[in-house]
Amino acid sequence: MNQKGPSARPIMGRLWRRCSPAATVALILVPFLMAACSSDLARFEEGLGDTSARSIQYDDVRLYDDARFYDDRHIEHPPLPDHASLSGRLKAFFSPHDSLRATELALIDEVIEARRADSRHFSRDENPYRIHYAVYNLRGHDIVDALIQARREGVEVRVLVDSAQIDPVNRPWNTAYEYLARHGFIVEESDDWLDEEERRGADVLGISVEGLMHLKLRLFKTPQFRRALTGSGNPGDNISINDDSLLLINDPEITTIYRNAWQAIYLGRELRNWWEFGAPVNVMFSSAQGMSAGGRILNWLEEEDEQILLKVFSLRDFGTWGTSETLISILARKVEEGVPVYVLTDIKQSGGPDGNEPTVRRLREAGVRVYEVLNSSNEFAAMHHKAAVLGRTRLRVIAGSANWSRSALGFQYGAPRNVEDVIFIDSHAFDDGYIGRRYLSSWLDLLERYAHQSVELNGEAPSHEVYELLSTQSGWPTQPVSFSATAEIDTDERLFVEGDHYALGSWGEDHPGLRLTTSQSHYPRWWSMEPAGIPVGASVNWRLKAASPDGTGGRLEPCDPRTGLAMPAPYSKEPVDWFASWCEGQSWTTTADCAEYEICLDTGVCQCMPMTCAELGVECGLHDDGCGGTVDCGDCELESFVVLDEALRDGQQPSGFSADGVSWETAAGGYARFRDEQAFIETPVLDLSEYAHVSLEFDVAKWGEGENGPITVEVSDDGGSTWTATVFDSPTPTSSSYMTSGPTPIHTIGDEVVIRFVRTASPSEKRLRNLVLVGYR
Repeated sequence: MNQKGPSARPIMGRLWRRCSPAATVALILVPFLMAACSSDLARFEEGLGDTSARSIQYDDVRLYDDARFYDDRHIEHPPLPDHASLSGRLKAFFSPHDSLRATELALIDEVIEARRADSRHFSRDENPYRIHYAVYNLRGHDIVDALIQARREGVEVRVLVDSAQIDPVNRPWNTAYEYLARHGFIVEESDDWLDEEERRGADVLGISVEGLMHLKLRLFKTPQFRRALTGSGNPGDNISINDDSLLLINDPEITTIYRNAWQAIYLGRELRNWWEFGAPVNVMFSSAQGMSAGGRILNWLEEEDEQILLKVFSLRDFGTWGTSETLISILARKVEEGVPVYVLTDIKQSGGPDGNEPTVRRLREAGVRVYEVLNSSNEFAAMHHKAAVLGRTRLRVIAGSANWSRSALGFQYGAPRNVEDVIFIDSHAFDDGYIGRRYLSSWLDLLERYAHQSVELNGEAPSHEVYELLSTQSGWPTQPVSFSATAEIDTDERLFVEGDHYALGSWGEDHPGLRLTTSQSHYPRWWSMEPAGIPVGASVNWRLKAASPDGTGGRLEPCDPRTGLAMPAPYSKEPVDWFASWCEGQSWTTTADCAEYEICLDTGVCQCMPMTCAELGVECGLHDDGCGGTVDCGDCELESFVVLDEALRDGQQPSGFSADGVSWETAAGGYARFRDEQAFIETPVLDLSEYAHVSLEFDVAKWGEGENGPITVEVSDDGGSTWTATVFDSPTPTSSSYMTSGPTPIHTIGDEVVIRFVRTASPSEKRLRNLVLVGYR
């Protein structure tokens, strides 16, 4: 098909937004009015009129060469793990831990490779090799390049986006679309006024709806497979640093639902919802005819009597047409019934544009525990999930692209305005709880990483207390864990795994532990015949033990216990495997020659065993562990005092500070720049003796080129004579985007404390600002 030039319709669409309808009509009739909107036409013709494409090989260099395109190349995207499988009916991936961007690129490359292996020629409509997107926006640098390459390889590529995102006047940063046009894609800014034939002629089509075309849908098709990708993650920008999710779907019935929805949107046809009662998975769309997606969410919440855990970017009270029930009223009733209800939501969204949005306040008043999350990876990063985990004995998941808002899900007196998807998964029936455990693990991970923010700001419970409360309820799900090991032991011995959980014998108090097996051909390799059931989210300490076949007597391997976290793996629903090799070292035996809090090594030396909070009889605070260190027993309800607050933004060295190799800048918001390799900044001498504990927080970013590295924090308790009282590294920034250190405890409390920031561990220059030291007493 020959490429057509820029059509009148997208031009007129832009003029209509910039000029009044009357002026647009007059523009056609009266030439002198052209000046009012000529800049828009010039921009359009300059950006989309040039459709020439550079001939660059995909394997040698990326196609993208336009500096105006949003540059997300400074963000490190985790690679796809070796031997990662993309098969399986349904898989869930969560950033920043999983490889969301790499997974999407791998799916595109799969289609490209399949097309390369097929020498046949197809017409556009008959081409069985297809990549179809229906997404809110498209800005991922390497995703755009991969789509261009797919088209060059003969794959049929079509992209639907929210029409407002293509507008170069109001979205000048979104140049991906004119970049696609210059590489041969036919771009229509809006589907307004287009008939079906014209829609079919577009490669990139802007979808105009009353609200937002807010899907995150990607479809991949070859004669061998059909895959769908949906969830909360947009194809681009911050997907690797956001808290985001994608669902990879290979189930043919589910992918067909998404395929039909994409086709309906593309051709401007009516979307209709169907709910199959008894099916383990259902998919629904907002702004669709038939049953309401928001109504089904409320139905599932109303049915739940075990636990309700939400993680939602934008959370608003919503309801359905003609009913009095809303999200808040149902959650309030669940709390009254004794159901644990916990909510994680993005703090940038929770208060609304003016800070007065009442949903979070009303939820707290109803007894719902709400944790407001700030992802500070960069200024645009977000806790971007749109999901719920329901139940324990029967795990169910609500996910998709839909925020829990009125625009997405509707209200009693108004229908939804957005186009979004909601996927309902009865994980217990669908995959024996695997996807449910994945979403539950993600929720627990978010709580662990962000709970401290709401502990400090809103007095919510710390994450370990929430986990203890939830995981001790009846029916808490378990994660199957298999063990394998390499160990050479005596011929009359067998190998066991012993640990601090009942499934592993509770260090021998309940039973000998989990027995491993081997064979003559596999020895000294050992493995568990059946997996152990470990509570999801539990941190388990364990060791190998050689003992008699019945598990009595025996000896533990002479090393510190290993620690495993019971979380399901992202690329396989098989039991997680924890592997160990028998360690050689000092033997953990006891004799009467050592004190009761010590162990005796084979060398005859007594080694101090640090005391726990329980052994000390305390519940909070930092305490001497009896071995010259400290044990952190959690935050006490102490009053906080700002000891030091230096923004380091005004271009001046703060009074009392000393520094070398540092320049004090005011550009880009201001910062202290560590120029020299031995550069450092020292605080004045601080008297911290009156505080129970103190915490330090600061922001750090990279400056210029060079290998990545952290800022190192060193603390002196003798006025600066020595610097070994406390030492730790900041997060390692990879770009000019600032990363926060988080409130980090400083375990040095005295009257001659000095804190020093040094660059010695970083080959590249660094920026430092927003230095805050808080004391608690």
